[in-house]
Amino acid sequence: MGNKLLSSAELRKRFDLYLTDDERAALEIKARAACLPTSTFLRRVALKKKIETPPTEISRSQYAELARVGSNLNQIAAAINAGKAHGIDVDVIHELATQVRLVRLLLIGATGDEPAQNGGTS
Repeated sequence: MGNKLLSSAELRKRFDLYLTDDERAALEIKARAACLPTSTFLRRVALKKKIETPPTEISRSQYAELARVGSNLNQIAAAINAGKAHGIDVDVIHELATQVRLVRLLLIGATGDEPAQNGGTS
């Protein structure tokens, strides 16, 4: 997730910044929300680099639940393809599985443009 943190040996130039107490508190809150040290957060903001906010606990639990739904849809599709289930359009099941994968990506803040992991399965 993002770039690795640089070691203190690699960061040798100091930059002073004057802030009010309120400004500093606001920056520290934002840095904590991004799970970054304040200095790293400020560097990334100043250089217009992407700051990835980790998914919330609710998103993680919903992501896991949708994984189970996706798995069930894949099992249904396999049963249809094997001739064990009838009266269900396999294309509808595949479309539902695709939509579940897209919702899962949205929950973790991905856009769907990233390369698929684990072969693109749920």
